[in-house]
Amino acid sequence: DKVDNIKKRAKQNKKEKEKKVTAQTGKRVKSVYDPNLNRWVVKEDKSKPKETTKTKKTVSTVSPDNDYTYELETGGLKSKFFEEVDVDRYKEVRKTKRKKYPKRIIIALIIITIIGATSFIFYKKYKQMIKEKLNMYEVYKLGQKVTLADDSTWYVVETSDGSKGLVTLLAEGLLETTGDDIPESFQYSSGKVDYDPLDESSIAYYLNNTYKTIIEEKVGKVEDVSLMSSKQYVGLRTGLGYGYEWSNDNILANKYTCNYFLSSSQNGKIYLVNPDGTYRMVDPTSTHLVRVVITIEKGQIKKD
Repeated sequence: DKVDNIKKRAKQNKKEKEKKVTAQTGKRVKSVYDPNLNRWVVKEDKSKPKETTKTKKTVSTVSPDNDYTYELETGGLKSKFFEEVDVDRYKEVRKTKRKKYPKRIIIALIIITIIGATSFIFYKKYKQMIKEKLNMYEVYKLGQKVTLADDSTWYVVETSDGSKGLVTLLAEGLLETTGDDIPESFQYSSGKVDYDPLDESSIAYYLNNTYKTIIEEKVGKVEDVSLMSSKQYVGLRTGLGYGYEWSNDNILANKYTCNYFLSSSQNGKIYLVNPDGTYRMVDPTSTHLVRVVITIEKGQIKKD
């Protein structure tokens, strides 16, 4: 045992000495016995080092806990470094994923349906506000000629830009309700000069309670129905450059479309439009023709 221990220590000391010399000189050395000195000495090892054959180990990149099908299917960066694939594991993962597809599709459809329904309800509720903010409405200019669902012709009373969803229109002709194309005469009121839809004896009451129902059946919902005011009349006249009176026919007054009430008054009298575009004042109890103004949504106007 003592001899063996001595040999082990000697061998260990020899190796440590070789490493130390190699570290200091940077040369490969070995321990040899020198009979002249009767001891072991360290000399440079000039012999060719033996080629050591290492067993190449194939490291599997497949981990049973690593779902790598995503990288393989999408051509991700990781898939470019795969050297081998566990086919059985790959098939197993694919099979598991396929089982999840129907459930995922159903969940996705439910989510999409909820989002779509919510968006639709939100849009319907705030459609007008959204369009106003984004200036999404059609632009209609003063005096522009338009056609409604019943093919009737109307003229834009006030310019309406893209931020407005409503437009005010003036009927092309005088009011007639019998279908014989003959305009009818109406009494403005029983004596009041105010345009009052609550006065049952007035043209205002007739327009809001009878005519509105008739016109809505033809063109759709009507937001407001009335007579043209003096301010609207002057705005159209000025905007279209007609002047204070004329001899040529235009959309405001001509020999066929005249003698109709305006909703404005002065000194207890009601404005009436003459054929040349001028005014005359009449009593509110007098009977004359009517020309209607309505306010509707722009979407109700037929596109050319």
